[in-house]
Amino acid sequence: MRKNLLMIGLVLLVLGVAIAGVSTYEVSGGAIRSLSGAGNTMHLGSNGDFYSNTLNVSSGYEVLVVSSVQTYLIPLQDLNSVNAVNVDSFAINPTTPLSGSTTTTYFYGGLNGSYVLVTFGSASPSTMDYAVIKSGNIGQIVTFGLLLLVGVVLVIAGIIIAIVGAILKPKYRSFNQY
Repeated sequence: MRKNLLMIGLVLLVLGVAIAGVSTYEVSGGAIRSLSGAGNTMHLGSNGDFYSNTLNVSSGYEVLVVSSVQTYLIPLQDLNSVNAVNVDSFAINPTTPLSGSTTTTYFYGGLNGSYVLVTFGSASPSTMDYAVIKSGNIGQIVTFGLLLLVGVVLVIAGIIIAIVGAILKPKYRSFNQY
């Protein structure tokens, strides 16, 4: 029994390390491979606006924005024509806006060309992060993130079971002599 527990613990430990290692590699590598442009810099424009660095988006990529203020995605050629009054006529609608408690996350898909993010206000937004990411990589990163969690749980369970198997005393067997 004790040897079986020790073996099970070691197998879980090795399996957990393997899953966690592969998942860590894929999560970090997938996130790096999926980014083609990222930043949080905003520049003061001539129309009382703040605009981002140029986001060059090609087929198979989408724009991800996390902002604490209302943000508009505008084609680069329209930047000098945009002001607070007419911004809605130039803005591209996000495919998926997700509101949080202090920020909103925007996804823009199906784009091809050069774009900028525009906000209006007296100061640059306190929270503004944006990136051009490969379409579909968010799901892969989440999947490998969950596998990383499973790997860590298996490592912890393997360590506990191996320790129990190592310190468990063998059953006392009495030898009856007749």
